[in-house]
Amino acid sequence: MIENFLPADYVICGLTVVMAVLGLFRGFSGTLGFVLGTIAAAFTGSFGWAYSASFTEVAWQRGAGVLVAALLAFGLVRLVVKKLVNGLLAQ
Repeated sequence: MIENFLPADYVICGLTVVMAVLGLFRGFSGTLGFVLGTIAAAFTGSFGWAYSASFTEVAWQRGAGVLVAALLAFGLVRLVVKKLVNGLLAQ
């Protein structure tokens, strides 16, 4: 079965192992917040880069703005998910 793996399958298996190990240290809410925060940061970065061209054409300014926006999105989503899951599981 493993001989039929594609490169994407190895990436998914690797991410699963990494998330399982991180889950041992962070717990369920921390890991879920990290995963959803990373997804939100990736979407913010990709959309931010595409739409920031109308504001400035200087690459480092666009990159710095997108980095700040992605970090804010990551932090906010991680905080909200962690608090929400901890609040729901406490009940």
